[in-house]
Amino acid sequence: MLNRVTITGIDDDTKMSDIVSISKKYPFVEWGLLWSKSNGRPRYPVNETVSSFFNEIFDDEDCSCSTSLHVCGSFVDDLVNGHFDILPSDINYFQRVQLNFNNEVKKYCVDDLAKLKDSLYRNFGLNVIFQYNENNKQIIKELLEENNYFFELDSFNILQDSSGGKGLFNNEWFPSFSRDYSYEDDDGITHYTSDDIYTGYAGGLNPDNVEKELNHICKINFNNFWIDVETGVRTDNKLDFNKIVNFLFKSKAFIKYK
Repeated sequence: MLNRVTITGIDDDTKMSDIVSISKKYPFVEWGLLWSKSNGRPRYPVNETVSSFFNEIFDDEDCSCSTSLHVCGSFVDDLVNGHFDILPSDINYFQRVQLNFNNEVKKYCVDDLAKLKDSLYRNFGLNVIFQYNENNKQIIKELLEENNYFFELDSFNILQDSSGGKGLFNNEWFPSFSRDYSYEDDDGITHYTSDDIYTGYAGGLNPDNVEKELNHICKINFNNFWIDVETGVRTDNKLDFNKIVNFLFKSKAFIKYK
């Protein structure tokens, strides 16, 4: 069941009063902020814009929304190497962080990413989103098999995303990912179990196709899930608030609170 809709790409041109207005009307919205060395360009806010965003939200007691930081490019390298000072000064106000990388290029090992996920959760309380696509499917498989670091399953999220913010349509959705693992109790007996992973869907979604795609996803995923849109709610590379409202209005019919 759909329980969250992420709108990604707040930047320095975004009118924060519109963010507050939309958040109050659609409290299931999550605002995704991209974060990389490209900060200050379209889609990538500078630190001062991030602070302004949170100030606007906190100034209105009726505003309710969730937030995610989407870390891109070499900033992911910095985090893997323990340089958390690259994170925005308001990092403690985010609920989730998404790591955007191409593992065919980066070649991260499972231990590096598992430790990073554990550090982000323990030090900042962040649930961590990993992108599943053709370039990352092997490392995701290895992470799902990792027993040492992923015992807090609520903090491990997977986004099916073959688009990477380019607006390319994903014509194949999968059900929730799951993790099979074993543990030994106090009597030395080994138990085998499986848990579903909170799964999201992105790639080519827009106001014109979101209802059709949600109908399809709801038929294959009976757990809580989220969707993410970036390019599909932009005009001339700027957030288009008419498109955002249209997208959220059409998504609302599928929202279920649990």
